[in-house]
Amino acid sequence: MSAAPSVTSALAEPALAEALRLLGKTDLLLAVHDASFPGQPGEDCARGSPYGEGALALACLARQLGFTGLLLGPQGQTSAVNRSPYDGSLFSRNVLSLDLKAMVAAGLLTEPSWRRLLADNPRPDGQR
Repeated sequence: MSAAPSVTSALAEPALAEALRLLGKTDLLLAVHDASFPGQPGEDCARGSPYGEGALALACLARQLGFTGLLLGPQGQTSAVNRSPYDGSLFSRNVLSLDLKAMVAAGLLTEPSWRRLLADNPRPDGQR
């Protein structure tokens, strides 16, 4: 088994690796709130999820750009009167972050229900 490459040697840009080395840092994280994750074309219900295929695509893009990880924003369930993610409950996941496509595949959500959610997306172009 070979040794894993160092984080900085795997970065996309040598200048970025050098900057992190000079700063004495090994990580460059991209912060993303759950709702901000992209949806895949034809699967976007107007709210992102860190559990879907769009999140995986974003993680791959972030890695190509030199980020070493993702820092997930507050994930707590928010109240009806204050939708700020910073007002969410502590140590809980938000049910709005579920991967609906995976739920359809698992038989937990019907295909017609998912299709209605897709049709109700006010921004099906993926622009949030």
